[in-house]
Amino acid sequence: MVRGAKGDKDRVTVLPAAIKPDLARHLERVHEQHRHDVQNGAGWVELPTALSRKYPNAGREWVWQWVFPATRLLGHRDVTTTQIYTHVLNRGPSGVRSPIDSLLGG
Repeated sequence: MVRGAKGDKDRVTVLPAAIKPDLARHLERVHEQHRHDVQNGAGWVELPTALSRKYPNAGREWVWQWVFPATRLLGHRDVTTTQIYTHVLNRGPSGVRSPIDSLLGG
């Protein structure tokens, strides 16, 4: 699930099974970086809507951190790309396989 995507909408996306081990290792590294950042007074994210008022320290919790931390977010230049993904996702999360899985024999 991608939270607060383009148009501030939540979106479901496909996660290739083939990248699961690499993603787990990546998340371990990001989690370690987050622990380090919090110890040094950083490591926080802005929370959606009024959550920051309701839970003032939640922005430092691991569950709210970005999977791919960056100084800016990526997006589609053309809305037709988003429309293609939206059409594909109407099949449900188990109805679509990532092309990467096909290439890797998954």
